[in-house]
Amino acid sequence: MTTSPPVLGPVRPSIPPRRSTPAARWSDPVLWTSAAVMFGVGLTAMVTLTDWFPRGARAGSISTEVNTLDAAVALLVAYLSHGRFVREHRMRHRLIAHGLGVIGSASLLVPPGAQLLRLDAGGTPVLWATAVLRLLATGFIVVGALCGDLRVTRTPVRSVGLLVPIAAVAVVLLATALAGPSLPPAIVPLARGRGGPLDFVSDPLFGAMQLVSAIGFLVAAVLLTRLVVRHPHEPAGFKGPAFALGGFALFQYALFPTVATDWLYTGDLLRTGCYALLLLGAVLEIRRYWTGQSRAAVLADRRRLAREIHDGVVQEVSYIRMESRSLPEHLGVDRIVDACDRALDEARDAVHALALAEHEPLDHQLERAAHDLSRRYGVQVLLRLEGDPACDADQRHGLVRIAREAIANAVRHGGAQVVTVALTRSEPGWVLEIHDDGVGFDLAAVGATAGGYGLISMRERADALPGRCVVETEPGRGTTVRVMW
Repeated sequence: MTTSPPVLGPVRPSIPPRRSTPAARWSDPVLWTSAAVMFGVGLTAMVTLTDWFPRGARAGSISTEVNTLDAAVALLVAYLSHGRFVREHRMRHRLIAHGLGVIGSASLLVPPGAQLLRLDAGGTPVLWATAVLRLLATGFIVVGALCGDLRVTRTPVRSVGLLVPIAAVAVVLLATALAGPSLPPAIVPLARGRGGPLDFVSDPLFGAMQLVSAIGFLVAAVLLTRLVVRHPHEPAGFKGPAFALGGFALFQYALFPTVATDWLYTGDLLRTGCYALLLLGAVLEIRRYWTGQSRAAVLADRRRLAREIHDGVVQEVSYIRMESRSLPEHLGVDRIVDACDRALDEARDAVHALALAEHEPLDHQLERAAHDLSRRYGVQVLLRLEGDPACDADQRHGLVRIAREAIANAVRHGGAQVVTVALTRSEPGWVLEIHDDGVGFDLAAVGATAGGYGLISMRERADALPGRCVVETEPGRGTTVRVMW
């Protein structure tokens, strides 16, 4: 049999499988950020423009517990961002880790630090230190969002990312403690107030720092949302809406300053919503990471098995085939060679399946199989592929194995010279059709014998799709295998 290259028909570009419309809408980062902005605007408007909406409620020690939980979430997300920076060397992850680390460290370290320095927990130095640290964290986050995909060229030092927030908190708290006597009061009671938890006014500079932090968080929300739109696999999908809620929380802190620590306010509600979204994003990122690790381990093991089969089984069967040619004819050399050929085909198919990329489109896999079988059997293969149906990995594997089995049978048993493989879209679904110009066969006679196992295998694979396999053939008229699913 002469060896000739495959004749390939026009192959259209692959159509990547699309997620369902509800799922795509549910995960749309623009939708989440827009919803967070609308919620922040609506809540701020009700608190500011109406008298009937409560601005706060006495909560006792719950406020301290909420602050601790928020700080823990901030540190968790900071640690995850730091880990991504160590792996990817993108400056954005390091700066966002610094920003969230400063916020979480400030909430956890400022109270005990104030006691160590003998400062009043609600006194002027502590309030100014908190505002400065919040402004510093905002700066880190905004600059990180502006960095985009900027990478650092040097190998990152892991300890730096963990020590910067702690050092920043210590330096700022110590500086404000030393400058305490010269600092103006950050928050003072209203001259004619009733002495309630919201009857306070901020120092102009202190209030301006709060507003700048609020604007910075909103800017970071927009920038990170744009980043996720450009890079759908970016695990920052919930940072945009989270920072939007955090921006409106800071805006309310600027509008309604207070020194009461046993109350929960609408600003605290927005801030907790911010950290709830950050926690949701962190959970999804951890899940994505371990899913990726497990997939990488599976793929590595598949490649190892493919190498073992190729270097072991395939080589040994090839040697047996070669040596069997020297045996006397009466020992059934032809049957031995045929058995070796079938074993080699099965082993090569297994190697091909194991080494295959998990998400390679079906039309690419069919084209690769056509090239492989055309070179192996010297048969011309015509391809007519109309895109890539939305199939999972098991379905793609089953369809490719049906095509390979049909082409191999056409050459071995039908003596085909030209095989046509067509993948077309039909009214109810898709159709994979393999037609050859071989001698054909009596379908009823072959199906009733053990020699029809290949047909049984193709039908079983089609049933598992789920789908249906139809074989049309007559002696002298060629064979058509049609799979519909």
